Amino acid sequence: MKLFVDDIRKLPDDSWQLARNVSEAIRAINMFDFDIISLDHDIEGSQETFDTVALFIKEKYNRRVEGLGIPKIILHTANPAGALRIQNILDGFDIEIKELGFN
Repeated sequence: MKLFVDDIRKLPDDSWQLARNVSEAIRAINMFDFDIISLDHDIEGSQETFDTVALFIKEKYNRRVEGLGIPKIILHTANPAGALRIQNILDGFDIEIKELGFN
């Protein structure tokens, strides 16, 4: 399963589940074990960011039970400082930074 966390961009394709805000993302991550999670950083028109989602991912997978795989993380944000912040939160995870190819 794949989760795309972004407040404005379209899904890359139909194989992804979409979370448009922090609450939707945390609910999905809490309920399911994803193979890939693609995160934006900024939330348009808000001081809030998706850093909270990264912190939740870290918490969930740091207390993972045996056999629970750690998802690959893709950062697709246009904010380099935000990408670095999420990288620092998720230190030790398999992280890929993508140029904004998702529209």
